[in-house]
Amino acid sequence: MYKLYGVRSWGSMAVEAVLALCGVPYTTVDVEQDPERRFPPWFIELNPMGKVPALMLPDGSVMTESAAMAIYLADAFPDAQLAPGLASPRRSALATCAGWCSLLPIPI
Repeated sequence: MYKLYGVRSWGSMAVEAVLALCGVPYTTVDVEQDPERRFPPWFIELNPMGKVPALMLPDGSVMTESAAMAIYLADAFPDAQLAPGLASPRRSALATCAGWCSLLPIPI
């Protein structure tokens, strides 16, 4: 099962939508910050970069970066038809779009 770690109203909503569209079982974990906006030590152990969202895969490995997670899930579940196939000439448009998405501002 996938486990999505995030903060409400931050970038984890997009990854949660992709998980739902792929139809895979997942759970969410809200990662609360302290008054100084630091993440708890257990989350830093899970993701030393200290960024949300973080996605734990069924094998226990952890992914970061929303665009990478979305592309990974789209490729892992092709029946959801969320991305062009690896051999498709339209694949470059997906990479371009993912690059632009990584530049979107994040609430502070």
